[in-house]
Amino acid sequence: MSYWEEKHSDETKAFQNECVELGHGIVSKSSNMFLVCVDGSRQSEEAYRTVMNLRRKFDHVCIFHAFRGDLPDLQPAYWRPNQLESKYDVDLVSHIPKRLYSMCFVDRQGDSVNTVLERAVDPDTFKYNADRSEKTLTLKPDFIVMGHHGRKGPKETKASIGSTADKALRNLHYPCLIVKNQLPEGARKIIMAVTDTNVSKRGLDILMRLVNSKDELILVHFLHKTFDGPHGLRLDAMRDYYDKELNHIGPARSRFEFVEYAHEDLSTAIVDYVNNEDVDLFAIAPRAKRETSSITDGVINRVNVSVLLCKI
Repeated sequence: MSYWEEKHSDETKAFQNECVELGHGIVSKSSNMFLVCVDGSRQSEEAYRTVMNLRRKFDHVCIFHAFRGDLPDLQPAYWRPNQLESKYDVDLVSHIPKRLYSMCFVDRQGDSVNTVLERAVDPDTFKYNADRSEKTLTLKPDFIVMGHHGRKGPKETKASIGSTADKALRNLHYPCLIVKNQLPEGARKIIMAVTDTNVSKRGLDILMRLVNSKDELILVHFLHKTFDGPHGLRLDAMRDYYDKELNHIGPARSRFEFVEYAHEDLSTAIVDYVNNEDVDLFAIAPRAKRETSSITDGVINRVNVSVLLCKI
């Protein structure tokens, strides 16, 4: 697991180092903590149902909602904070023990949803000597889960994500699951784009926290047809590494494969491949930056399935 020891001394890499540190903590735990963002929309309900289908016996679920307490309560009843809290409390208590779920309903007092969410999950607030009065969450999340759009509905392009999800992906240190389709309970088909970098190897460790023994897992390395570099030995080493990892920790139905593409744009090749497969979840592990790359951005907004983004 030496690939978890990669550090960057440059102060500008502080965000990435924080992501790596959080990721290492996640893969070292015996259970997951899911923070699912809800707002009463159909898509947030799918995000919640996805979490309930993903969670294992001892995983914790936290329902997060940021509301405007300074406005007249003229919104539909099913959007109101007290109705949302009651709804999820009733549903959760019928499925899991009370000690394994929690609620975090925060009056945003004029701030944006993203500002409140970033403040709630700021890694600094969970450090040993942090001021406990600043905490709104009692547990540090491992995965942040949200629908790809909120109450305003889908964007002009159906697969595109909304502004809240987009800003969360850019600014949060944690692995984020953007739900476009409800992940089923039981067997799922998962595709992850991989390379031979430490970032990709760490991303696979994060993904394996969500994979069960019934799933089908396909690791894909995309290779341009015109690539003529000294790639033979490197590609053999990559295949050998991922084959061994899948044999050791992967489900029975798992494999690694190379996919050649002729597009100039790698993101288009990835999107075409994923959208032509009958798949439930796509995962990618880009290097942690506050601004996603053009490839990552293009993939997230154009694939038709849920996306797990591990910024490590």
